[in-house]
Amino acid sequence: MKRDRPAEIEKLLQEAEDSLRVMLLGCLPYAASNGGSLFVNSDYLPAGYLHSRISDEGEALYQCARLCLLNRELAALPIKGSVGDLFIAACAENASNDEHRLGPKRLAMSLLERLGDDA
Repeated sequence: MKRDRPAEIEKLLQEAEDSLRVMLLGCLPYAASNGGSLFVNSDYLPAGYLHSRISDEGEALYQCARLCLLNRELAALPIKGSVGDLFIAACAENASNDEHRLGPKRLAMSLLERLGDDA
């Protein structure tokens, strides 16, 4: 029997996005109340932030989000507004030099609201 490659990719994508969503919903409430470095990773490092202070959790979430975006590209599905895109956008804003950017607490609250609306 011939395998349906796009269906396999979409299944893997759904599993990866579900996993990322569960991980985020587990750690965002804490980040929303206490801040922290959830949005800091190897590619989105705020100015003056030491590489050695990147949290394992933030880096793992980032790598999972990147995998989700890669799988969306492979499946030719839209990226904008996906769980991986939302998390990476929060990382980019956190690392931004914009003086009006949201801080980690507000980023976490905003992302939590967006993920809750999608559920």
